[in-house]
Amino acid sequence: MTRLSLPRLRLTGAAPCAAALSLALLAGCSPSDPSDPVAITPPPVQTPDPTPMPAAPTPVAFMSDVHFQNVYGDFKNSQFAGIPTRDGKHATIRTMYAQLTSTRLFNENYFAFFAALDDAYAKGIRVVALPGDYTDDAQPMNVDGIAAIMREYQAKGMRFFLAPGNHDPVEPYDDNEAGKN
Repeated sequence: MTRLSLPRLRLTGAAPCAAALSLALLAGCSPSDPSDPVAITPPPVQTPDPTPMPAAPTPVAFMSDVHFQNVYGDFKNSQFAGIPTRDGKHATIRTMYAQLTSTRLFNENYFAFFAALDDAYAKGIRVVALPGDYTDDAQPMNVDGIAAIMREYQAKGMRFFLAPGNHDPVEPYDDNEAGKN
């Protein structure tokens, strides 16, 4: 067996006394009797709070290309108040011919929009994004109509985020100048 030889340290002067005194003081710090009230006990180990659970994701309903047509809209500057309905409202609907000769539907969008909002609300969805074409040609009665519907659903706690599409207004409108002839 080979013996390992380490160099010896020689403490001279006050160093040996300081080392002995330090050891004696440290030995006095450790409690010899756990029932001794003077004994110093270390503070309890603090465990970090568990990582908080991430918030549940917020569901968002995306309703693109609504092309809202207010079937109960008010033309304001027209003598035509609309067709009287059983519930006392006046419908300003497009004719079947107008729909058949177009690439899109008009009258159904009003009811489909309500149905989509009701469905989202029933599923607990309170955030709705309308990423473009929420109106059809930005006619004032349609802009006013969709705004009124959004206010109705905002009162129920829904929030709406809109981005204009090529059928939507891109600047404020004037009722006397806007709309189609």
